[in-house]
Amino acid sequence: MKFKNSYILLIAMAIFLLVSIGSVCASENITADSDSPLASADAEVVLADGEDAGNDATQEKINTTIDAVDSEFDYDADKNISVAVKDNESEDINVNASDLQVLEGSKSLNFTYNNSILSITEKLTVGKHNITLNYLGNATYANSTKNIILSILGNKTLESPDNIVKTGDEFEINDIKVFDGVKYLELDEENFSINVTYIDEEGNVISENIGNAFTYNNGTIRFTYERLIKSILLNYTDAVNTKTIGVRYATSVDANATKTKITDDNNITGVHVYDNQHNELTISKNDLRVLENGKEVAFDYNNSVITVKNLAIGVHTLNVRYVGNSTYAPSNRTVTLKVWGNQTFDPDKTANLDSNNDVTITLNLNDGSDPVNVTVGNLTLTLFYKVGNETKNATIDGITLLDDKQTIKFNVNKTFDSAYVDIKYAAENNLTARTTLKVGTEISVPASLAQGSEQVANFTVTVIAANGTNIAITVNNTKVYSNGKEIKFTCNDSVITLTDKFSFGVYNITVKYLGNDTYSEVSKSFNLTVYGINATSTIKVNSTKEGDIELTIINGTEIVEITADDLTLNLTYKDGNETKVIPIASKVINNNTLIIKLENGNFTSAILNINYKNATTNVTLNRVYNIKVEAINNVVEYQSGKFIYKITDMDTNEALANKTINLEYRITAGSISISGISGSGITIVSTISNTTNENGEVTFDNNKMNGQGWGFMDVGNHTVTIKSGNFNKTNGTSQNITINKANINIIIDDYHEYYGSDKKIKITVTNVATGDPVKNTILHLYLPSTTQKDYYFQTNENGTSEINVKGFVGGTYDLTISNNDTKNINNKTTEGSFTILKIPIVNNAKDVTVYYNTGATQTIKLTKDGKGVSGVYVLVRLYSTSKKFNDYLFQTNSKGEISYSASLAVGKHKVIVSSADSRYDFKQATKTITVKKASAKITAKKLTTYYKGGKYFTLKVTNTKNNKPIYAAKVNIKLFISKNRYYNYNGNTGMNGELRLSVDNLKPGTYRVVIAGADNKNFAAKEITSKIIIKKAPAKFTPKKITAKKGAKKYFKVTVKNKKTKKVIPGVKIKVKVYTGKKAKSYTVKTNSKGIAKLSTAKLKVGKHKVVITSANKYVTAKKAKSTIKIKK
Repeated sequence: MKFKNSYILLIAMAIFLLVSIGSVCASENITADSDSPLASADAEVVLADGEDAGNDATQEKINTTIDAVDSEFDYDADKNISVAVKDNESEDINVNASDLQVLEGSKSLNFTYNNSILSITEKLTVGKHNITLNYLGNATYANSTKNIILSILGNKTLESPDNIVKTGDEFEINDIKVFDGVKYLELDEENFSINVTYIDEEGNVISENIGNAFTYNNGTIRFTYERLIKSILLNYTDAVNTKTIGVRYATSVDANATKTKITDDNNITGVHVYDNQHNELTISKNDLRVLENGKEVAFDYNNSVITVKNLAIGVHTLNVRYVGNSTYAPSNRTVTLKVWGNQTFDPDKTANLDSNNDVTITLNLNDGSDPVNVTVGNLTLTLFYKVGNETKNATIDGITLLDDKQTIKFNVNKTFDSAYVDIKYAAENNLTARTTLKVGTEISVPASLAQGSEQVANFTVTVIAANGTNIAITVNNTKVYSNGKEIKFTCNDSVITLTDKFSFGVYNITVKYLGNDTYSEVSKSFNLTVYGINATSTIKVNSTKEGDIELTIINGTEIVEITADDLTLNLTYKDGNETKVIPIASKVINNNTLIIKLENGNFTSAILNINYKNATTNVTLNRVYNIKVEAINNVVEYQSGKFIYKITDMDTNEALANKTINLEYRITAGSISISGISGSGITIVSTISNTTNENGEVTFDNNKMNGQGWGFMDVGNHTVTIKSGNFNKTNGTSQNITINKANINIIIDDYHEYYGSDKKIKITVTNVATGDPVKNTILHLYLPSTTQKDYYFQTNENGTSEINVKGFVGGTYDLTISNNDTKNINNKTTEGSFTILKIPIVNNAKDVTVYYNTGATQTIKLTKDGKGVSGVYVLVRLYSTSKKFNDYLFQTNSKGEISYSASLAVGKHKVIVSSADSRYDFKQATKTITVKKASAKITAKKLTTYYKGGKYFTLKVTNTKNNKPIYAAKVNIKLFISKNRYYNYNGNTGMNGELRLSVDNLKPGTYRVVIAGADNKNFAAKEITSKIIIKKAPAKFTPKKITAKKGAKKYFKVTVKNKKTKKVIPGVKIKVKVYTGKKAKSYTVKTNSKGIAKLSTAKLKVGKHKVVITSANKYVTAKKAKSTIKIKK
């Protein structure tokens, strides 16, 4: 019997599926619905296996520490560090390399770890490395981290200045260091060696070691030496380098300068340069520079005199610089050179007449470098003044020169609207200038002023001219400043009112009259003192309705003594939606403390306004209750029961009814990660609220105290804080509570559902005593029928969870559920079961009658409600005789069908169709397959091909009734090689009814082929005759040139192809003739399956070999081909 369907499954696979399908489906689809942190309520998750499950009693990991210290290594040394991981009792933990991680920054370093020694195998650069050691932890031990410093030492390098300057009797080298790549070393004087280099009297360069004739202290070497040293060679024993230090000698410059006229030479005299022993050096102009403000100026130098060129009139600060050379260091001297010229003056632009009409003017006469005393005889003063529209002038006499020899004084006995003095001074060049004259003024303001912070400052200002005129002030001719900043004001009849408000303090007020063409400007200042109130910003008021306020009144900067009657107090608060303002009459001041007594304390928060002489401030009053908390019940079971407390006012001993009370409690979580917050041993502070009843009692439901989803308080003694709600502004009081282990019920709902149902098994966990749901607790599910067996899931906020068993196949499964948390809950185990029903479907198998081996033998369809059911495993038992049978497993296609073709002999055959699927159930059916003898036709086309052409002679057997191919039909083939001689073949057709015969081994020629049926029992067919013609193969040789080294395993290759078909010809021999010079050697090689013949070149001699290729097969014709083989040494 033969089958053609590709999706027929082996019996072994069928048995495996039947055994394992239940456990596979079960293990992959059990999930838990929960509102816990493990999964959301509507998410399906794969539960943890038994050994990975979280246990509420043991899930907190043991803390660990890493024991390692900072280390220092040479660059090429092994970096071996002692690293141990210890538990919270300082005991070593067994650690492998896979448990550790070594990082530098974000880069991971390669390392090995053996016997507590961690070896870093990467090359580290010289310097300090910040290394992070991470222990990754596991199910028992928490991860930990240790930061250490690894110092990689390099070569020791000597550092010093490149040059020094000798200033005194000693040579001094500072800042000498040796650096090892990480740190500077402590240096030892004995490790230094010093050589000095100098030039002797004959011009020879001499190098000499000074031995121990030096001292070293704190990075500085000092020594004396008689010679003029050019350089110092410094060596340190441990350093890899030496330092050559250039030496120069300090110098100093002397120079002097005198005042000169612009038309004369500007000389700097007495210019000399000395060394550090005050020996004068021989210098020239090239050794000197002259600079002014950092820029060089031109000069000449001769016989210790510098003549500076192109200096302008004025005072010049010049720097005379000696530039130095390889022996002597630069130095400089600063001199001041004054250059004078024609006289100039700059009289005051404005001068005022005093009450005697006297005027003083400073002329500021100078020669360009210094002031010059004024000579009165050289002055001519003319007064020009305007009265109305008339302009007049007069010569001024009686000029007096004051002591400073720059200021003149004279009298102007004239009345004018505006005036000026024309000043002329006779000198080398005549000087002229103009000074405006104005009448002097005086301004009068208060000596000081004081006010409250809410008052407006106003004061009187008068401006009087020197001639007695009273000048009216306005906002246009006056400005006012507060501490230097201009402020706004109004002005009315000489009274200024400041429009800016001032907080308490002291302010410097300046009033400035701006003046005009006739009168000069003038200003004056005074202090404005503003007093205010300093008071406590917030106080608490309890049921006694009394409150104390620290209070001071400040008059600018000083405290003012007051009485309670000096104050006005108003209280503002909310009474429902109404805002009320009431005066406070009961008030006392005692030692800067204001004591108030309220008539009404029915508020949560109020504002008290304090007013003193327009100075005001606000104080916040927070209503507080001094509450007493009495525990009525403070012992409950885990996640169940109620805490009850009575709340009373300690000041009045009254029960506080209808008040919001908060209970603050703490949850300590294990390793968690929720909403972006993660960590281990985190303490969560949560609050639950409720309202007191008429008796002042408040109840808190322990079943709702789940720490905002983080968990419930564990069994044991805890401290909670009772706080009042928004009605009170006080801290809470602590209370002790006790939580005992809970007794629980675990209820498993009844479950009988068909395979594939979306319905889940509901599990409910409640407290035995109260019926409260047990929330977010982990349950252990034991399913012995599955491969995994142990599963863990968690209840939600309703104390329920659901198990998804959609993947389970038909059958009844036992299960056991118990609480995983035995720290907080007494052990409870509930046994149960659930049943998965097979889905009933219809087996539509029927009796069939078919021709022998023609088309499908049988098609069977499985349906539910008339529709095909796909994917169903079906077992077909097919009898070839009355007792002999074979079993075959099939799976229905998308139409719910199986179809197979079986090679059955003519006659009747029993077939039994039954279910092999644990998910579906249908009735077994026994049917009959009747096979009739087939009327067949044999066809075979004539074949003409080339020798070794890769062709097949093909015959086909078909049913004459329906033209379908007959598979497994036995036929006989006689291939005649002469009239009476033939090859005899027997074979069976394939599923397409065809049988193919390879003709590659036939020699060229014409062959007669006779084909007849060889199975008269099952089909009848007439004998037919056909023909096969084989021709010689016309070939083409394609050799490939090759160059190879002598003795190398290389091949010379020739490809043989049919010239007509362009296909390669396998399995034919060719002759390859290889020439060495005029001598030749022939080789016969055979083409492989790819039509390539290969000849090894390993034994060919060095040189270029000609190659000729010809056919070695008489059935293959081809022109000879040529090529070359080149062999190199």
